[in-house]
Amino acid sequence: MNGHLPSPVNDPAAALVAGVDTHTDTHTLAILSAQGGVIATETFPADGRGYADMITMLNDAGSVAVVGVEGTNSFGAGLTRALVDGGFDVQEVLRPTRQVRRMDGKSDPIDAVAAARTVLADHGASNAKDTTTPAEQVRFLLVARTQLVRSTTAIANSIQSLLVTAPEQVRAKYRGLNTASLVTRLSQSRPGKQITDVADAAKYTLKHLAQAHTDARQRADALKKQMHQILKTHYPRLLAVYGVGPIVAAQLVVTIGGNPDRVRSEAAFASLCGVAPIPASSGKTVRHRLNRGGDRRGNAALYQIVLTRMQRDKRTQDYVERRTQEESRNEK
Repeated sequence: MNGHLPSPVNDPAAALVAGVDTHTDTHTLAILSAQGGVIATETFPADGRGYADMITMLNDAGSVAVVGVEGTNSFGAGLTRALVDGGFDVQEVLRPTRQVRRMDGKSDPIDAVAAARTVLADHGASNAKDTTTPAEQVRFLLVARTQLVRSTTAIANSIQSLLVTAPEQVRAKYRGLNTASLVTRLSQSRPGKQITDVADAAKYTLKHLAQAHTDARQRADALKKQMHQILKTHYPRLLAVYGVGPIVAAQLVVTIGGNPDRVRSEAAFASLCGVAPIPASSGKTVRHRLNRGGDRRGNAALYQIVLTRMQRDKRTQDYVERRTQEESRNEK
């Protein structure tokens, strides 16, 4: 999704553009003229002092129309907030393609110049997400919960794997239990403190894994409750949509970001989530293919909504049946 930027070429009062290549410890700035000529490049530390020095350089350079920043929601998040607070129009730019890097080489100044030229071309740039809103609060909580849920899955798999190789007297005690019951039983077990044989080691290990599983699950549930509170306060209409639960709602909020005006239409939202069909026509053959791009987590959230509505929502069921019949008629 491309942003529609005020072209510095057509605006004499804003004759400069800038680009920033971001990393963990340093950010490299490039300032370009409206014709794409490189005026200056400089590398700054990725901290508050570095942000202030970069803003000073931008102000000293003249009137900068737009600053293109790579990774506005990752390595460049702190810098983006500082630039926005400093009154600059910040645009998210994609990292240079392999083709560009093969032609121009690879270095931080080269990537910064490429970021600025992406803004000049108005292709591959979009409005940066606002990271000062409730959507950013949700993002922190969602990322942490996702990792905790993944850890519970990994721990449960480890428990099952260890049980397979445990002595029979240990396996027999827990055979046939589902994951939830198994974790509960193991958490409540009382293995001896002294390990004298393989069975003792298995019991001791399995209890600790089960306790870790329980702890991670409880922390994940606590994060979910916090997310739900934020969503109820700031995004009640989204939660009211049939088939949208707290986790799905949280993911959609994170996908769109804190400034939903950057998604200008339903078509833009479909493209963002990778559900807009892509033309794949040739000659007299007119067809479309499935879009594999976009935010895949947002795509997965929409998929969960569709599955729920196909199972329980009459309107969705009627729509699916009608479209299925139309496709069948077209194939004939």
